[in-house]
Amino acid sequence: MNDLIDVSEIVAGTMRMDTLPVELGSIVQACVDEARPAADAKSIQLGVSIAPDAMLWGDAHRLAQATRTLLSNALKFTPDGGRVSVEVMRKDEVLLLRVDDTGKGIPPGELPYVFEPLRIGDGSLKRTHGGLGIGLYLARHIVEAHGGRVWAESVGDGGGATLVAELPREKETAALVDRVTGTRRTSR
Repeated sequence: MNDLIDVSEIVAGTMRMDTLPVELGSIVQACVDEARPAADAKSIQLGVSIAPDAMLWGDAHRLAQATRTLLSNALKFTPDGGRVSVEVMRKDEVLLLRVDDTGKGIPPGELPYVFEPLRIGDGSLKRTHGGLGIGLYLARHIVEAHGGRVWAESVGDGGGATLVAELPREKETAALVDRVTGTRRTSR
């Protein structure tokens, strides 16, 4: 239900962001720790690698929401005994959050649409994975509201997938996005 409320706020241009200096590595580690029981239940090997000093100007709650979505998506589509790895790395003036899995993969024709609303990888009546088809859309909006971008990579059937969020480390970028998207931010 909260995701539906968030989508309505995105559409209305009223999603609130409380921005502060945050350490992305701590946020990601907490999300991985939360996801570990779900990974253990499917015997999925869950690895994490976090670069030191992964600081950025952002909303910790929203960044955790986006991270949880990327991670839960990987766990959902990775079969029992598979592997999911999460990595935070610094590259020039950006931070990269990569979530790699050994799941079923994404058909190449679907890659441009993965983060669109109401896009569900397997839309058939036999679909075994739940979801409303808005989680990755929310993750995209959150990353874009932070001045970043997201994309998906996959070789297709059986090849696993990689979801990447690129986040700028510059506070000025967040202010620019505010003017472009109409996102409301508050600073404490």
